Amino acid sequence: MDWSLSDFVFAGALLAGLGLAVWFVARGPRNLPYRLAVGVAVLAALLMVWVTGAVGIVGGERHAANGLYFLAVGVGLIGAALARFRPRGMAFAVGGTAAATALIGVAAVAAGWGDNSARYPLDVLGGSFLLAAMFATAAWLFAQSARAHF
Repeated sequence: MDWSLSDFVFAGALLAGLGLAVWFVARGPRNLPYRLAVGVAVLAALLMVWVTGAVGIVGGERHAANGLYFLAVGVGLIGAALARFRPRGMAFAVGGTAAATALIGVAAVAAGWGDNSARYPLDVLGGSFLLAAMFATAAWLFAQSARAHF
């Protein structure tokens, strides 16, 4: 493995984001479903960004379609900020991320992106749907948290 400076910066940013999420959970609501939801959502986002940057979900890591997965994470971050991290709004924000992630995988296969890999289309759909399922689980946990909160 031959890491460049940008690779170390990328890994540092991922770890800093993970540390910030752990801090947020530690200081945030004492509601167990909410804490679990944050953990699952952060883990899913971390995996998505790491896999997309390291090897790529669609084709190789340099395939342009992989950038769409970063947009899906952006949907979740913007939605979370708009929801002001309240459980009900977080359920919608993370649910939107789950839907966007699944749609990206389906669109990539429909467009034939990444068809040069040995396990196409299972790698694209499997990776996308696994991450979407993790985000959907987090959305469900946020919804459970909202019910317990009120």
